[in-house]
Amino acid sequence: MRRLEVNIDTAMVYSDSISAIYIASHPNPPEISKRIDIDCYLVREYIVSGFINLVHVPSKHRLADPLTKALPRPQFQLFIFKLGIHDIFRSI
Repeated sequence: MRRLEVNIDTAMVYSDSISAIYIASHPNPPEISKRIDIDCYLVREYIVSGFINLVHVPSKHRLADPLTKALPRPQFQLFIFKLGIHDIFRSI
């Protein structure tokens, strides 16, 4: 196994799931999350130590959404514009 060794103070992890952030951040997760693997406990240690900082990304800032789901037309057009995607078949 090879490792990529990079010296950083804090790793920012962006998530769209408030539930996942809650489960990872709290020492006693809710009963519904009984089957969490050992990896979650390792991540929790990194969060407590400050090495990982979990950040919630609200839906108005998730630029990948138009590529993965249906959106209302105004939101879709805004994201497509921000991503720099152009319709090459639309006449100008």
